[in-house]
Amino acid sequence: MEELVLGDGDWEGLRECLLIEYALDRGRREFVIVGDYWGERTSGRRSFIRLVFEGVEDFKREPGVSSGARAYWGEYWLRGAPGGVVIQSFETLSEEGRMRASLWFGPSFGGCSFLYGGVRASVRSARVEMRGTDWEYRDIEDNEVLDFYAPFGKALM
Repeated sequence: MEELVLGDGDWEGLRECLLIEYALDRGRREFVIVGDYWGERTSGRRSFIRLVFEGVEDFKREPGVSSGARAYWGEYWLRGAPGGVVIQSFETLSEEGRMRASLWFGPSFGGCSFLYGGVRASVRSARVEMRGTDWEYRDIEDNEVLDFYAPFGKALM
């Protein structure tokens, strides 16, 4: 797993990435997003990104038009969800000396926004092979089998 430093233009690279999970921990004031990663598109490989926003306040969920998607307020998991969701836009703006992130997942799912103090990003890359009728994901560095639906383990650990 590699730590990633995001510059101003890197947020745009999250567009159209599959959302695997997000989780808000009000006690720790963290919001975690896990998705596939745009940085490495090589045949037989797939990369995942985890963003951990710190100092999160003023979390707002903007529900979409799908009544089923409204159930996902402070947490979402692709596993078991009725359909996939992609990040359609990701913007950050300065607000009162802090940063506000605004994510939009489309009109059906809606979006969310929050203030944050900092963000950590990490990437995990995997080799992908078909095993029978299932895809197997193995970490590039240590050959450990990854769960596609939780490539970093549980989001809030």
